[in-house]
Amino acid sequence: MMKRVKAELLREKARKGVLTGAAFAAAMILAPGARAGELPVEVTPYGGTFQQPLYVTHAPGEPNLVFVVEKGGTVEVVRGGRQLSKPFLDISDSISKGGEQGLLSIAFPPDYADSGRFYAYFTNLDCNPDTGGCDIEVAEFKRRSNVATRARNNSKRTVITIAHRDAANHNGGTATYGPDGLLYLATGDGGGGGDLFDNARDKSSLLGKLLRIDPRKPRTGDLGYRVPRTNPFVGERGRDQIWSIGLRNPFRFSFEGETLAIGDVGQRSREEVDIVDRKTAKGADFGWPALEGDQPFDPDRPGSGPLIEPIHVYPRPPAENGGVSVTGGLFVSDPRLAGTAFDPANGRYIFGEAFVQPTVRSFVPNVEAQTISGFATHPFGIPSVVGFGEDSQRRVYIASLSGTVYRLDPVNP
Repeated sequence: MMKRVKAELLREKARKGVLTGAAFAAAMILAPGARAGELPVEVTPYGGTFQQPLYVTHAPGEPNLVFVVEKGGTVEVVRGGRQLSKPFLDISDSISKGGEQGLLSIAFPPDYADSGRFYAYFTNLDCNPDTGGCDIEVAEFKRRSNVATRARNNSKRTVITIAHRDAANHNGGTATYGPDGLLYLATGDGGGGGDLFDNARDKSSLLGKLLRIDPRKPRTGDLGYRVPRTNPFVGERGRDQIWSIGLRNPFRFSFEGETLAIGDVGQRSREEVDIVDRKTAKGADFGWPALEGDQPFDPDRPGSGPLIEPIHVYPRPPAENGGVSVTGGLFVSDPRLAGTAFDPANGRYIFGEAFVQPTVRSFVPNVEAQTISGFATHPFGIPSVVGFGEDSQRRVYIASLSGTVYRLDPVNP
């Protein structure tokens, strides 16, 4: 028999209005029907109730802690499955929070256990009152020297700011470390409907791009970071920080070794997932605004540089046009899921859609051939998926804007 989610947690969330009646009923039994020979899986509410959680991650050297980023500007800590009473970080007074804005992610460097430094990606308070657009900022913070679960809120050092004044949406949102030990950032095109200002293709703009920087402060100069000399446009026409161009709104992306996986939000009719080798993406163009997915969008604005075609494209349902967005995910590597549909030996990629049901989907990519197999939808009953993350043991977490973080688990017999 399928294992049920802990009823007490769900009833409490339903009582507080976090889950609607339909979502509550759907969440009670979450293990999808397994194919012959497959063990069932489930998703279980984890850690407590959060305020618009957007992102989940872990820190090197802290195997017992899970960090949950909340849109309003706080980072909560879960230890041993229980949410702590005080947040790890609170910068709620320093960010803009409307619509797609907010504290969008945090990134811990490989040397975090020694350095105590980490990085937050957010929209700041430097805004255009007419458009509502606010600048993107990545800032460095430090944890307290004697308390692993608390950061120093006043330790902020701005690393980079990116002008984002033309629209309140399409802010991108992910900061994460790549396999080369450098910080990668994904920025949106700044909105404007069809990339009115051609930001994604313009190499003099940092919008609609994948950026690569070293966030350590240079010994000289005014920058808050260092530019890796091996970035593709160093010494050439284009901004030195850029790794790739041609993205519309890459809200979530991740690495699995040298493999880069991006969910790039579409506009009129297409959503896309891009999965390529990191070095293949160097100096390359992901297509926007010349293409939306694999379809022409504006043929008068052709791409620039080697074109990265999406590994997976799907249409927006006509009734939902304008209301569906892809949420980039990650490769499932949890060893506990051996024998299930998410067996780590298969290299399955899990991702989501924010506003349709079922929200969670997966497939097995063949990166070299740029094909997929085993496409599946998973009826977990999770509304409004906005982020995927892992802990130090590679267990997968799914953040829902409804206020719940779920963990993907095997069903125990």
